[in-house]
Amino acid sequence: AKSRAIVGYELLSRWVDSGLPRDPEPAEFVPIAEKLGLLNDLLWHTLDLALPFLRDGPHFLAINVSPSQLSSTVFLDGLVELTDLHDFDLDRIEIEITESVAFRNLDDNIQTLDIAHRLGCRVALDDFGSGYSSLSLLEELPLDKIKLDRSLQTTQQKRGVLQAAIRLADDLGFECCVEGIETAQAANHAARLGCDQLQGYWVG
Repeated sequence: AKSRAIVGYELLSRWVDSGLPRDPEPAEFVPIAEKLGLLNDLLWHTLDLALPFLRDGPHFLAINVSPSQLSSTVFLDGLVELTDLHDFDLDRIEIEITESVAFRNLDDNIQTLDIAHRLGCRVALDDFGSGYSSLSLLEELPLDKIKLDRSLQTTQQKRGVLQAAIRLADDLGFECCVEGIETAQAANHAARLGCDQLQGYWVG
């Protein structure tokens, strides 16, 4: 956050040149892909496109994982197979889950994430502070990072929560990333509060 060095990227799906009157937003097509059981295929396709660009650098790549993927018996096998194909170390993969993902089948999710951890992946809790954040999750999940939701920057009261959350992450030994950084002022403020990383349109 202080050096402004680019340390990683997040894999995001966009549907361009769809041929439709308007290209669908991710919030529109991703839930449909999940209902059809196509999220793994979508992930493998986008990973296959992205990994060659990052293979020779030091950057990590964050991927978002859904409840259906975490509970899939082939998810981790597919991830290992594809990263091996591109000679991309698993310790440069960061698996992002949200609180809603974590709460579904919590025991099974913990088991899957423990295996991912042992394989070398890092685990991040995404959008922390956007819903009913349970502090018990921070203790139960094998986490490396907390990503603080953009909504924590919107009011003075929420900015106080942001400061407390950054301090909490530091006390628990987690990396802390503040999302939704869209101005230099927001970047400077988050850095002063002691967060480790920034993410948002101001960065890229």
